[in-house]
Parts: sequence; structure tokens; C-alpha cells
Amino acid sequence: MRVIFSSDSFGTDNGFKAFYEIRRAFKEDVPSKPKHSDSRHCGHLIQASDQMPSGYFSSPGFPVKYNKDLICDWQILARPGHQILLRLTKMEVEGEMSESKINCKNAIIRIHRDYGNRITDETICGTNPDILKPIVSSNDSIRISFMTAPEKVNGLKGFNFTWTEVKQVQQDSECLGEGLYLCSYTRLCIRSKLKCDGDENCGENDDTDEAHCNIAEKEADKKTVIIAAIISFAIFMFILSVFCFLFIAKYKRRQYKKKYGNRNLSTPKSSNGYPPKSRQRQPYRSQKPMGKTYDEMSDYDGYKDLFVIYCY
Repeated sequence: MRVIFSSDSFGTDNGFKAFYEIRRAFKEDVPSKPKHSDSRHCGHLIQASDQMPSGYFSSPGFPVKYNKDLICDWQILARPGHQILLRLTKMEVEGEMSESKINCKNAIIRIHRDYGNRITDETICGTNPDILKPIVSSNDSIRISFMTAPEKVNGLKGFNFTWTEVKQVQQDSECLGEGLYLCSYTRLCIRSKLKCDGDENCGENDDTDEAHCNIAEKEADKKTVIIAAIISFAIFMFILSVFCFLFIAKYKRRQYKKKYGNRNLSTPKSSNGYPPKSRQRQPYRSQKPMGKTYDEMSDYDGYKDLFVIYCY
């Protein structure tokens, strides 16, 4: 590592202070897979393809707080003859950037348009994602690094990037085909399936891939409203019919009470329409004694003497 400090002839300031630490080198310059053994080295290699012409990546744990002592590297590779369009959608990283002041000592994001030419690097931090305009890589590769201080960080939410594989064309004929779409202003050729996907894939100040999607959305909204109205009307009619049925039944019961008094409404009606007369209850009858009477037993002398003796 070599550090160079140079100054011009205009103005003075307090200078800088830095520290260094010797650590074990990582096994891979850029992790080949999202999950690997080294927890300090996050990030992974992303390969664009015809099936995956666009995607996103975010800081570890996004949108939860990131940790201290992180070194993350993402590298996105496009197919030959293509480039990568990078767009920052969310950013909450410690630090402050303004026209007069840059303070990214606790956390920093670096975008390397061309990793072999570090002069073109972009360095950002803070909470304003608009500070970074959409970037197109210099070649078929772009690399993004994220580092946090080893001592202590407040741990904000982090960041989220989206990327799109694009091809810069000069003539419209270079972007003809069933699966291609030519952006109107940036002249970037993208896959047609990226139209109306909710993400602006055409670059800075060009939203033509999302401009005419509201018409289809409005038609879909109309169909949804009509279906919801039909279902709501059917439910309303069902509830209304139930209430009407209950009201009519209650009304008939009241009319029946007025006509016949407080009789049991569940009593079945006779053939003439009037309730049948109630059946008179039979008076209680004493049960006959079980077995033979005394007179009947008198016919048998032996039983008669036995009965008299028993009674005494």
C-alpha cells in the first residue's frame, strides 16, 4: 500500500490523521458466493445473463443496522459487448457530504467504474441517495466496495443498489429484435421484459421504460373495481334477503298472536285452519292392588288361615 499526499497553493487546513493495521488477507478478492466462511468479508460476484439482465444488492442486514469492521465487495459482470447501469435507490450510511465538507470516516461506499483506473472512483456516504446519479460502467464490469470503521459505528440501515445490463448503440437497427427495447433518450438497449417492472432501467433522466405503464395499470384497476363492486352487491343482496326473511317471519308471528292470543305457536293446526282443541287430562286413578284379594284367597283354607295369622 502506498499513500500519497499532495496540496496546491490555495488555502490551508489542519491536515489528516490515519492509522494502519496488518491483517490476514482474504481468500478471494471478491467473494464468489453470497454465503462464505469469512464473516468480515461480505459481498459476492454477480454474473448478468439473458435470464437475469437486472437485479439488486444491498448492505449486510439491510434495512437493519450494519455492523462495525466490515469490508464488502460486489462485482457485476456483463456479457461481452455490454455494460452495467448502476442506480442507488436507498442510502442511510453514517457521514455527511456537501459542497464544502465531506466526512465519511465511520462508513464509506466506493464505486469503481473501471477498477484498473481508480481516478474514476466515486466515494459517497450520508442519507441522500440523490447525491449519486445513475452510473454506466466503463467496460463490462463494475465493482462496489463498502467499509465500516473497526472501532465503533452507530449502525444505520445501509443501502440498496439496482443494476441493469445495457448496451450503448448508435443506430436504432442495433437494438432491433423481439426481446429488445431501445431507451428513447439515453440510447441504451435493454431487454424488453424489463419494461414496466417498477424500476427505471434506462439511466439518468430517462424513464421511457416505465412511462406508459399507467395505462395498463388503470385498465387493471378498472377490472378490479368492477369485480369488487359485483361481489359487494351480491353480498349486500344476500344480507338484505336474510333481513327481509326474518322481518316477514316476525311480522307473521305478531299477526298470529293478535288473532289467536298467547297460544303455543308450535301447536299444529287442524284441517279447518284453527288449532285443535286441547285434550282434557284424565283424572288420577288409584292403581289396583297387585295379586289376589282377600275374598279370592278365602277359597283356599290354607291361605286364609295363613293370611289371618300374618295380619295379626
